[in-house]
Amino acid sequence: MTTPARLLFAAALCVLPLGFVWSGGVTSGYVVFGDCSYSENYYCVPDYYVPGTPYHSLVSEAPIRVFLVLAAMAFVLCASHVRTEATKHVARAGCLSAAVAAALAAGNGATRVLLCLVGALVLVVPLVWARRSVSGRFGNPRPARVQ
Repeated sequence: MTTPARLLFAAALCVLPLGFVWSGGVTSGYVVFGDCSYSENYYCVPDYYVPGTPYHSLVSEAPIRVFLVLAAMAFVLCASHVRTEATKHVARAGCLSAAVAAALAAGNGATRVLLCLVGALVLVVPLVWARRSVSGRFGNPRPARVQ
């Protein structure tokens, strides 16, 4: 897969979660008490339960959206420009933004968002943080050969 394709696919993976549910639940219900305990049978109004209403908020409404959009913009910018040190720094900033978003998603328990972000990071991190080969043990370089 080419570098621009990887960057664009990672940008798409950063934008995709904006439509996912970030948090949700159901509000607590309540009981409306009737008057059957003290009125006659003809006028008796029974107790009834009013269930809670479901609610949810999307990722596009949560604070994580800032980091997702920042990462996506950085990846698109890098995919559309010639590779330079400046674009490498922008891509690294995008990776850091995606990593912060992944930490927020993990903290919130949003697994689908987390999976998208991990996929984007798997695509981009090897491009911008390539390890330099260092020969020798324990990261210590070997002394140069004398010829």
